[in-house]
Amino acid sequence: MARSILLLWIMVILAACTPQGKTGTIRLDSPPDGAIVYSSALTVAGEAQGVNSGGFIVTVTDEAGEVIARRSAPERDSAFSFEMIHGYSGVPAPALLTVTAADAPDDPPYVTRTFTLAALQHRPEGAYIDVLTPQMGDEIGGDEIEVRGRASGLETRAFKVELVGGDGAVIDSAEIVLPPGYVADDLPWQAGLTPGETTGSAIVRVIGSDGTEYALVPVVLSAAAG
Repeated sequence: MARSILLLWIMVILAACTPQGKTGTIRLDSPPDGAIVYSSALTVAGEAQGVNSGGFIVTVTDEAGEVIARRSAPERDSAFSFEMIHGYSGVPAPALLTVTAADAPDDPPYVTRTFTLAALQHRPEGAYIDVLTPQMGDEIGGDEIEVRGRASGLETRAFKVELVGGDGAVIDSAEIVLPPGYVADDLPWQAGLTPGETTGSAIVRVIGSDGTEYALVPVVLSAAAG
């Protein structure tokens, strides 16, 4: 009987000490997929909820799987934001960021991000907000128009995207706030604009917080999706 009780206690202790796999979730706001990081440090920001007692680990690897940077984070139920010095100073090259549970490193990651590392000398000069889609002259329509682009060099990280009708009136607009990061980094953005019943010539306009017009893209609004 005593031996059975001892074995039972041993099993209970082993069960308590054995990692149970990762728990909780992590939302990652920065870096976004597709970012181009020109700065010497990578901004990692987001929120952890119910994460294992050991926190989580952020690892950045190159295309060959070699570790570029790694950091442990204790956050379990809170927002987080920190910098990781990556030391890369070459031509634009793909990189992968993974967030794993410190107590369960072999479990699938909480989240992954693919982005590009590049030395500052490879960055285009000045501040810019580019519109990649739609392109000039595109015929677009439907309940919502998707606008995608890239931005870099903005001291204020918010700007406005507008859909302007042929009469000059704003049909719809969206406020874009870039995720945390350094001014030099090139970050993707997207917005959804609603044309309503408007058809014909229109313009997708991007305006910075200081009133600067960064992009004017003439388009044609149709009743159906383009």
